[in-house]
Amino acid sequence: MNMYVLFVLGKSEHRIKDYINSKTLFEAIVPVKVKLLRRKGEVIREEVLLFPNYVFVRCDLDPPCFRAYVQRYLSNLNGFIKLLQYKDKDIESLSQEEIGLLKPFFTNRGVFEPSIGFIQHDRVFITEGPLKGLESNIKHINRHKKEAILELTLFNEVKEVKVSCEILSKLT
Repeated sequence: MNMYVLFVLGKSEHRIKDYINSKTLFEAIVPVKVKLLRRKGEVIREEVLLFPNYVFVRCDLDPPCFRAYVQRYLSNLNGFIKLLQYKDKDIESLSQEEIGLLKPFFTNRGVFEPSIGFIQHDRVFITEGPLKGLESNIKHINRHKKEAILELTLFNEVKEVKVSCEILSKLT
């Protein structure tokens, strides 16, 4: 199974995802993170785009066929900009390594729930949530904002992604 990334205008992500899902057997996903906010003493769950301006598409088509599909059905779609590809190659699909790294972002219908963990001797241990197993990709933890910054490589470019993560304790 291949995964492709579409670059779209802001605020067009869900509309283009819905269009692709309704017209094809492809699976288009716009990953969102659940952010827990405190307002007036209440905890509010808010969904925020994890990768703004990107729509991920999983399908069995090889790159030339998918490029033809994009050219025919998506290129004139309002809000579509381009199909992302590697700079030095003519390859549009993500590598299997990148797909494996992004897998936690696409479970649960693309909703990235908050993770829970602790810090011991400057090492982060995640006990619950989708960050479990991705501890090596965590670049920074902001305990006050309850978020972790992940470093991911997509199309040979390093992207930083902020996700919800609550650190319950810091052990020495």
